[in-house]
Amino acid sequence: MPNKFPSEDDYLDALTIALTYFDKSGLDDLGNPPILNNYDYDSIDLLRRTFHEREQLDKNKNSLINQLRQRLCCEFPEIAQRDFEYIGVKGYNPTLGHIARLKNNPRIKTTAGSGISQYSQLLAKDIVMYQTRILIKEQELREILELNHFKPYCQVFDQFLFGTVTKSLLLLHCYPIERFLVNGKPYFKGDHDISLRKFQAYLGLGYSYQISGDTSAKQDKVKKSWKGSDLMRSHLYAHALVTICPDKPAKTEIINKLKHSWLNPRIHVYYDHENGQRIEKRKELPTFKALGKDGLCRLLFYETRLLYQLLTDNLVK
Repeated sequence: MPNKFPSEDDYLDALTIALTYFDKSGLDDLGNPPILNNYDYDSIDLLRRTFHEREQLDKNKNSLINQLRQRLCCEFPEIAQRDFEYIGVKGYNPTLGHIARLKNNPRIKTTAGSGISQYSQLLAKDIVMYQTRILIKEQELREILELNHFKPYCQVFDQFLFGTVTKSLLLLHCYPIERFLVNGKPYFKGDHDISLRKFQAYLGLGYSYQISGDTSAKQDKVKKSWKGSDLMRSHLYAHALVTICPDKPAKTEIINKLKHSWLNPRIHVYYDHENGQRIEKRKELPTFKALGKDGLCRLLFYETRLLYQLLTDNLVK
């Protein structure tokens, strides 16, 4: 926020963002202003609004499901822990349909509980209504993803087997891919790909460090925390748990690479200088799977690096 501007003022915040184009301190290393070319604001804004509408509906639905489960523990404990997410051939969950009196489910017998109350019936009807609205929003998302300027991105996303919701969220964070490049090319500082780091930070895989006092004595004074979109990181985390980690056959070449890195030991190549000679040495490192949660985070860094490479190779002219 510029000097002498009051904080928490939306209009001045918008003015500040607009003025960044004229701010000389915002130029990149080649002197280009911080502005994106060929950026379709209308379609990405429509995608953003539709995505967040879907997320709001899903949040409300989950809240109602939790309420219903609590009530069923007393009223009908035999079905309190059933799957309420599955959508049956009738367009709604069979268990919810039975509770809401939409259609009798012959598999649900008598209960040892107090019986389903009218309030629980209304809760079940509300959940079915939210599930229907969520399906409509996901269909709208699929239609937006079919737009011509999004298709090349989705073709890359399909190699990673991302779902509709995750693909929409990825587009919101990495479209257009040129935003991470300098003059159409990745920007390096020494051996470090700054464009890749910025891309991963946008996807919630960046770190921030807080250093307090003398760190030579106690390393716990250096605190590392995640930086970037928590929502994006949680979707990538869930995708890895469902698609990459299970012991199932890989459907694409990219998923096969990710599964291989998850299940197989890694080989670290380094060089040692002995008697003036450069000798290549290999050290076997544990698999990502053996490292637990830390290994899953490393897997996400590897996955997003592959995603960045495919996007830049296929979409940047």
